[in-house]
Amino acid sequence: MIKKLFILLLAIFSAGVFSSCTDYLESDKYFKDRTTIEAVFTDRDRTEQWLAYAYSFLKNQCADVVSKDAGTSSHCFADDMYYGDRDIAYDPKEGSQLSYNKFKLGEYNENEFNEVWPRCYKGIYQASVFIHNIDMNPTMTPEERLDYKGQARFVRAYFYWLLLRKYGPVPLMPDEGVDYTQSYDQIATPRSSYEEVADFISAEMVQAAKELQYLKRMDNENIARPTKGAALATRAYALIFAASPLANGNNDEFAQALVDDQGRRLLSPEYNEEKWAKAAAACKDVMELGVYELYHASFSSSDNGPQDRPTIVPPSDNNFSTKIWPNGWKDIDPFKSYRNLFSGDVSAVDNPELIFSRINNTTDGDYAIEALVLHQMPRDFGGWNTHGLTQKMCDAYYMNNGFDCPGKDKEIGRGDGSQRLTGFTTKEDVENGLYKPLSENVSLQYANREPRFYASVAYNGAVWNYMSRTEPNDRNRQTFTIVA
Repeated sequence: MIKKLFILLLAIFSAGVFSSCTDYLESDKYFKDRTTIEAVFTDRDRTEQWLAYAYSFLKNQCADVVSKDAGTSSHCFADDMYYGDRDIAYDPKEGSQLSYNKFKLGEYNENEFNEVWPRCYKGIYQASVFIHNIDMNPTMTPEERLDYKGQARFVRAYFYWLLLRKYGPVPLMPDEGVDYTQSYDQIATPRSSYEEVADFISAEMVQAAKELQYLKRMDNENIARPTKGAALATRAYALIFAASPLANGNNDEFAQALVDDQGRRLLSPEYNEEKWAKAAAACKDVMELGVYELYHASFSSSDNGPQDRPTIVPPSDNNFSTKIWPNGWKDIDPFKSYRNLFSGDVSAVDNPELIFSRINNTTDGDYAIEALVLHQMPRDFGGWNTHGLTQKMCDAYYMNNGFDCPGKDKEIGRGDGSQRLTGFTTKEDVENGLYKPLSENVSLQYANREPRFYASVAYNGAVWNYMSRTEPNDRNRQTFTIVA
């Protein structure tokens, strides 16, 4: 059972979420190292601090998008085997003790940076205590208590989702907690099966969706808190994974060896089509909320410089190009509709695509937007030039008429059967409006690509706008990262 009396580690809390706790303890802060559950959950500020501490474990290794220094966290920018700002770290001639030789020899040890397991289970405990005690708070309305309980339930299930995604089948802790005074054999919790963990996440997220009071949080202070849609979307995600070949009819050698202490298979050996039906229904539940849609910027004929130039109209296909949004692109700017989501032009509150995010705009370490921007910017303007796309990743982008981008031996998707263009843009090309938005002296292999390419890929000779710069000459700079 969860003990009524628990130890508050003031040194930890003072460095984190409980930093203001000393305001309430006054002089007792020098002597008192324990308090009661009742003292916390009958006080509004302490109750909110408890929930905030549960949220805090979503940082660092438990963040979906995070700096490379978090070690084992997933990345989505490049192949992430090599970082441009760490050349020395990968140079064996420098005697580096970092990553090069470990990757080369297969000796990379993820546990050097891995905190996912302890962080998730600490968050699970923190949220569980909150769920069981929030109802005693007399300072909140019933609606507030229910919403806070839904937030804690979401956070707890989300931690299990992070664990399932990284480790596969994991132990599901008893909802009432564990009596730590018992022996190890009495409190040891075996792994649950993949299906059991996914079903637990699904059920908890459905309950959280019932408790959460908001379909959308409309202010910056609360935008990082979950909504009904966030709960249902996480449920759908977990069920999709559970229906996939990994956990649905998996009989490979690893799956057969993955058993619990009783020899029970933890990855289902029998394929069940019903799992896909459940996943599809869960996805439909999110779509039918009517809350989320693709962001789109309006068609523009104004020309206020590279950051606000006229819409580049894609080639006509006599179908999509003739219809207004959402059935076509006639009245929208395809390039800005994609770029604005990542350029800072659209806030989190105004982003209709955003379901749940813990990102912020402050200098808050590894997962702040500022740090992500610095990773991508060229070195000549204070950036780190960290992530580099492979040629295959570049060629994964389509051409502007919807055809696949080819390799050197395939037809380029320009509709005229020509091969990949060679050579470079000229001053005359730019003056005549050819190959927009390419500037002068740019390789023609980057010509005629789809809008997402120009919004995402910092190709050699691309223009960086630097709109936050105060000096006009510092803006709209063409940057060459490779000099022939």
